[in-house]
Parts: sequence; structure tokens; C-alpha cells
Amino acid sequence: MLLLRDADRNTNVGEKWYYICYPLRSFTQKIPQPVLNHGENPKVILIAATGSEFQVVCAFTQRRFHLISTCFELFDSEIKKRRVLQRVQEIKVEYGIYCQGITYWMLTNEPNKILAVDIKNGEVSYIHTALLERSSLIALLNKQLAIINITHHDEESFKLYTYDRENESWECLYTIDLSSCYGFFHPLRLLCHNTNLGAVAEGKFH
Repeated sequence: MLLLRDADRNTNVGEKWYYICYPLRSFTQKIPQPVLNHGENPKVILIAATGSEFQVVCAFTQRRFHLISTCFELFDSEIKKRRVLQRVQEIKVEYGIYCQGITYWMLTNEPNKILAVDIKNGEVSYIHTALLERSSLIALLNKQLAIINITHHDEESFKLYTYDRENESWECLYTIDLSSCYGFFHPLRLLCHNTNLGAVAEGKFH
């Protein structure tokens, strides 16, 4: 299951449609048009369920008069409706992932925070962590939020942390010294990116 968006440059931004594509079935389904303008570059999470049901969460900038906010909107294919989950003061969202009813968003202007949005009630919270670095990625591991760090300081290393939501704590699962792994650094980083993208594509309902 893939999520596509109209890329026609002649189409007005507010009129761009989303489509669900089933490559193995050669079938494409148009999603009802958003009520709000999602702008040129919304950040999107596709949550695939069993069968043909799915949910789509979009994060985008909304301008209302002199106010600028970041809006999170949910589309549910089961009821075929959209609803606004939450509006927050403008933040710069880089990408997001889904895990057990919560969407987690990487922020570009908040270096030590991950934004969490509950798709059931729209509750917003921040996960504060000093573990995030410029090259960090957030991903999923065993149904847990994870941080992948590749440091570029005195010693290059790979570290993988998982988040315990109940205890609000991080645990370091793996540490690999890359200084002795000549030629291994770039393939490892590619693997990290693929892991993150796979986490977005393979989110499940719980």
C-alpha cells in the first residue's frame, strides 16, 4: 500500500488530491479532498491496517489571519472522514512515524524534543531527550520508539536507543565503534535510512 499526492504543477495547492495505491492489485483509490489547505509540502504518515482499511495523518502549516500554526489532521478510511487532531504553535516537522496509537514527529527547530500526537484523542506531548544529534533518526524497533545515532565527533560510533513510554526513559541497546570499520560507515547509514522508511510504511493498528 502506497500513499501518493497530486504533483501537477498546474493544480492549485489547495486542490491537490491524495491517492492510495495497491501495486499488487493495480488499483488506485482517491481519498476525499482535505477541507484545509495542506500546502506544498505536508508531512504524512500512512497507517496500514488489515484488509483495505487505513488511516492517514498529515502535518502541515496553517495560516489564519496573522496566526501561523502547525495542524495535524487524520483521515480514517473506515468512516471516510477527516478530523483535525490538534493545532500547535508553529513548529518545523521533518518527518513522522507511527507506533501503537501514537504518531511521533522529528522536529528541525527543536533539537532535543520529539513531538507525540495521540491519534485517538489528539493529546500532544513532548519527549525530551539529549540523545538527539544532527544526524539522528527516529525509527521503530519491536513496537518501540527508537533513536539511531551516528556520531561524527572524536570517534565515529553507531548507537541505538529504545524508549520506554511507561517509565519515560531511554535504554541503549547497541553501541558499535565505527573507527575500526573502514568502508562500513556509509552502508550502515543507508541501512538506517531504510529502517526508518520501512517503519513508516509498515505501521499497524493496535
